[in-house]
Amino acid sequence: MKIYTNCCGITLLFSLLFALGARATVIVPLPFTDHMVLQRKMPVPVWGTADAGEKVTVTFNGQTKTATAGDDKNWRVVFNPMKEAGPLDMTIAGSTAVTLTDIYVGEVWNCAGQSNVDLTLNNTSQFGTRFADTIKNANLPLLRYVNMRQPGNPHIAWRVITPESAGGCSATSFFFGKEILKSVNCAVGLIVTAVGGTLIESWFDKATVAADPNMPTTKDKKTGKGVVAGSLYNQFVAPVVGYGIKGTMWIQGEQNTYDTVFTPQYAKQFKMIVTGWRKAWGQGDFPFYYGQLSSERPNKPGVIMDSLAFVAMVREAQREMLSLPNTAMAVMCDFKSGGWHYPQKPEAGYRLSLPAKALLYGQKNLEYEGPMYKNIKIKNGKATLTFTHTGAGLQAKDGDLTGFVIAGKDHKWYPATATIVGNTVEVSSPSVTEPAEVRYNWYDRTSGMGNLYNKDGLPASPFRSDVTL
Repeated sequence: MKIYTNCCGITLLFSLLFALGARATVIVPLPFTDHMVLQRKMPVPVWGTADAGEKVTVTFNGQTKTATAGDDKNWRVVFNPMKEAGPLDMTIAGSTAVTLTDIYVGEVWNCAGQSNVDLTLNNTSQFGTRFADTIKNANLPLLRYVNMRQPGNPHIAWRVITPESAGGCSATSFFFGKEILKSVNCAVGLIVTAVGGTLIESWFDKATVAADPNMPTTKDKKTGKGVVAGSLYNQFVAPVVGYGIKGTMWIQGEQNTYDTVFTPQYAKQFKMIVTGWRKAWGQGDFPFYYGQLSSERPNKPGVIMDSLAFVAMVREAQREMLSLPNTAMAVMCDFKSGGWHYPQKPEAGYRLSLPAKALLYGQKNLEYEGPMYKNIKIKNGKATLTFTHTGAGLQAKDGDLTGFVIAGKDHKWYPATATIVGNTVEVSSPSVTEPAEVRYNWYDRTSGMGNLYNKDGLPASPFRSDVTL
């Protein structure tokens, strides 16, 4: 290599080195890339790094905000709430400038959990060619996604849904986002932070982990591997915490059904996730809509009377989570497959979108959940059950009403006769003269067992009458 020592050459070399160094000073991390969607009608934070003390100016949609990088090199600006808009450019300028293009202001959802959110449309090992036509016909320029988990790919960025990109989108998130897109007059962005085969403990936020010194490590009973609490949150969620979102869509719990110690704690742990994430985001009690476990795991003998039906226990814990504000649950116990990964992803996305449509996007008369057990009254040897979310009325799908068992104070369970009376269900058995408790669909594998729905086509959640919200 020749080194030129003349004055002009040295000046040019130093100029080049300075320019190269300067370009590295202003850095905008994920999730800020071309094609991104920013949340409308709320403050919009943007952040990054620069040299300590460097002034950074960010210009977007007629607003200009400035910040100075601190000693830790971090800077942050917050744009005033904006209505839906796009496509727009954003310029971030310090000693050099970065321009991001094709940005929209619309609705942003964080899509989180484990494999039933993580699995992509093009995952042929799970779905075969089921979604081949979906991918082929996907041309939705206002639907965008970013996968925070892309092993081996250092160039993670927002992608516009096209036939070329759709296959890499989370299947459930795609159908959820497509339903949201039908309901709003703006772009929809999906931030996918899901990882398959993961325990709920791995998704605890930093403050939740720090608050419990006994939490750091648990063991996945299925795999035998140690799980560090909060590890996946730190890796995939923390980088987007604070990014403006409308809410979170979540499906998780499968992995927590294998542990006799930790499964009974799932109700507490799930509430810790929701309260912890809301505090971390700093957006108040943002919507948290989630899917209940599907129909899987072969039943153990006698599970109808077995309080240690671990899948049923997690479903019950998920139902209990409805006691937190601004939550909704999509019941999926009628989905079935050869494994946890039910193929009914379009229906899952649809059911998860219903509370958003009804509670956020103006479809006020839309029923968004299946029947939820409310209370029990005992009279004349019968148990009368009342429900919320009866919608257009209760129905037994495909025949007589099934899935109910009944017990007296001795806790001995017997198959029951169940009849719909208006918006209630009457349950009885000749073997139980003084009923005390009723259970519905209390099985690990529920498909083909209970058939209580509302006339809006949504299945009732499994329940135990001795557990109320």
